Amino acid sequence: LKRVVGSEGIIELMIPDAANQKLVLGNPSKTSKIESILWSFWPPSRRQVGTDNDSQQFTNLNLPLADIRVPTLIVHGTADINVPFSHAELLAEKIPHAVLHAIPEADHMMPFSHEEEVQAVLGEFLKELDD
Repeated sequence: LKRVVGSEGIIELMIPDAANQKLVLGNPSKTSKIESILWSFWPPSRRQVGTDNDSQQFTNLNLPLADIRVPTLIVHGTADINVPFSHAELLAEKIPHAVLHAIPEADHMMPFSHEEEVQAVLGEFLKELDD
C-alpha cells in the first residue's frame, strides 16, 4: 500500500480533512505514528471477526457513568466522524466532575494531528491533580 500511494495516500486514507492531514504530513514523527496504526490492523480482513464483535459490544454498553469517582479528562475533536462529539458531551455530563476539552475541527486522529495540544491538556490536568 505504501509503495502504491505513499505516506500522503495513507494519511489521506486515515484523516479525511486536508488541514488535519497537513498537521501530520508536516511532521515525520506524526506520519510514522499514523502509519504504525494502519499496519497494526492490516490487513483488515484478518481483524473482521474482532471488529464485528467490538461493534456488537459497543451497542450493548451500559456503563454506570454516574458512579465514576476518579478524575476524568475527556479530550475529543469536534469533527470526529468515527465517534460523534455528542458522545464526549454525554460523558462529560454523566461523569461527576469530568473535564471536557474540545478540539475544534479535529477528527478521530487528533491524538496525532493535534498531539501538542493533547499533551499540554493532559499535562495540565495531571499537574492540577498533583497540586
